[in-house]
Amino acid sequence: MEVTVRTWGNLRRFLPGGVDTATVEVRDGATIDDLTAQLALAHDVWAVAVNGQVVSFSTTLSPGDQVFLFDHLHGG
Repeated sequence: MEVTVRTWGNLRRFLPGGVDTATVEVRDGATIDDLTAQLALAHDVWAVAVNGQVVSFSTTLSPGDQVFLFDHLHGG
């Protein structure tokens, strides 16, 4: 299934070409933990939101989810 991943700050380096948004194919039943491991950024993500809701890393993804990944240095 496909989800859209958006990153900020230093996390952009993990997406192809350093873009901030990418569509990523994950297995059915994948969690945020699975996604961050697949993208090799498991130890760099501090917070995550799915479809605008802050969620835990054990949250199961659904097709078409919008996943926002934040590093610990991102500020506003």
